[in-house]
Amino acid sequence: MTREERFIAGVELTNEVSNRILQAAMARLGTNDESLAWADVHRRAERLRKTLDHGFYSLEKPKQ
Repeated sequence: MTREERFIAGVELTNEVSNRILQAAMARLGTNDESLAWADVHRRAERLRKTLDHGFYSLEKPKQ
């Protein structure tokens, strides 16, 4: 596999994962609104970032 083929495969995998994340958020929220689903994904990712930064699980719930 060439460097270009590996790069393309990596981009395709990243796109697939992003799409799955979006679909899961939409299913969890029960909506077809992509912007609302991405907002939920970003809220949850921020909570995980806080957990990593502090070195422990965050007790703070994501803001609705």
